[in-house]
Amino acid sequence: EACRALCNLTHNSAMNKIKFSGDEYIQVIISAMKKHIDIVAVQEEACRALSNFAANNRSQFLTSSKGIVPVIICAMVTHVTQEKLQNEACKVLYSLSLDDE
Repeated sequence: EACRALCNLTHNSAMNKIKFSGDEYIQVIISAMKKHIDIVAVQEEACRALSNFAANNRSQFLTSSKGIVPVIICAMVTHVTQEKLQNEACKVLYSLSLDDE
């Protein structure tokens, strides 16, 4: 539920993306993903929240420098048959690959 709330708060709101993209929020999401690796809904909502963060150029740097990629890959490997999760995870990876320019 916490990851879903962060996702909803940052969806389509540039101001909230900046407000909610600090290290502590990202670390909460990563922590939830690590703690609840077997729960698909947590992984999916966490990826959705991270994708929202990554979509903002300012937070892209924060997310890419905090070890998110290994956590995303772990979620993808653990839940290889979960199409929605795979899609959300790919969105995060795609967002992280974008250049600021």
